[in-house]
Amino acid sequence: MAVEIGDDGRSATVATDTEAFFNRYTMGLQNRLAASSEGLKGVVEGQVRSCDYEGQERAVLGGREYLVQSAEDSGEFCRLTLAERLDDGR
Repeated sequence: MAVEIGDDGRSATVATDTEAFFNRYTMGLQNRLAASSEGLKGVVEGQVRSCDYEGQERAVLGGREYLVQSAEDSGEFCRLTLAERLDDGR
């Protein structure tokens, strides 16, 4: 995230891209059920280095954009659960 000052003098937060290594895990049943109850489809869990994660709400993995459903910081690493919205076909 970055802050930019517009021509009118107002500040605005602007999303910036961050590239990081993502160590992928298998998605657990508990997280799939939690995602489903929120209208999301659980996709993948994994970890990144904590210094690479700054609270981003979206992530791009394999060319697809996902929502960051949860993030658990445990020191050097941060475990992320990525999900996508369910479409009409569910």
